[in-house]
Amino acid sequence: MEKIKAFCSWSGGKESVLAFYRAIQDGIEVRYLLNMVSEDGERSRSHHLSSKSEY
Repeated sequence: MEKIKAFCSWSGGKESVLAFYRAIQDGIEVRYLLNMVSEDGERSRSHHLSSKSEY
């Protein structure tokens, strides 16, 4: 049986991590993570995390 292929909306928060984990546990092949960013591409829209490494 071929696996279902899907993408997962990714905010970086605990709910999106849990959804990603459960999808994998259910045998779904998550091929992409979708993350919404600000218009300038500097911050994530959901948690306002910087897109640049600060280390």
